[in-house]
Amino acid sequence: PANIASGDLLLVFFSSDGASTITFPEGWTQLFQTENGTYVTFGAWYRIADGEEGATITVTTSTSEMTAHTSYRIIGYSGTPEIGTATTGINGFSDPPSLTPTWGALDTLWLAIEGHDYHQDVLDYPVNYTDGRCDYASSNGGCGVATARRELNAISEDPSSFYMSADQWVANTVAIKPEEGVPPAYYHGLKVQGVGELALCDAGVNPLRIRKGGVTYGVELVETSDPNASKIRIKTPAGIKAIRKYT
Repeated sequence: PANIASGDLLLVFFSSDGASTITFPEGWTQLFQTENGTYVTFGAWYRIADGEEGATITVTTSTSEMTAHTSYRIIGYSGTPEIGTATTGINGFSDPPSLTPTWGALDTLWLAIEGHDYHQDVLDYPVNYTDGRCDYASSNGGCGVATARRELNAISEDPSSFYMSADQWVANTVAIKPEEGVPPAYYHGLKVQGVGELALCDAGVNPLRIRKGGVTYGVELVETSDPNASKIRIKTPAGIKAIRKYT
């Protein structure tokens, strides 16, 4: 992609006709590479841009085959991409697997991806996914790559199928963690008497969450106080310590 800056996440999805081993240059990390018999090989690779990647790269295959690829430049992310367990099939429904990334429920960028034998376009993309793209070789001996994206705050995601004419395919799901920011210290904090205050934090795997302004936050106890805040006492059942709301 154009306009690459240091720190950008670069992703390439690459397919090769036949059962060919795909090799990327040094500095690129393979997320997966899967064959579907002797018909098509499909995989994903990434690199964090550092200014040394160049405008183009040379990718090799172990046999002389036609190939296809799609590349992405991603900003506003953190960590490294996570991938599902690739699925394969011989029909017209390339079905990416379910994926549960390690960071829990955040505003994750999900990519549904697939590589297929033969030179054909995708007829329909996974439901609720946008910016569908299909790149394929122009001859009968070619192959193709299709991708689509979705932004969703969810613990896991299972994209529906790509639809095309029946053929051999390999599919997968990619998750990209959003950029990490500084969690807010308070949002009308609730104080549990003698324990601490409830404050918003990174949602993570916290069982209690609230959503504000399109962002989901976790709620946790912290050891902070505001001596100048007014206090409103809320009556609680017998045996339960009072909860005080700071306004």
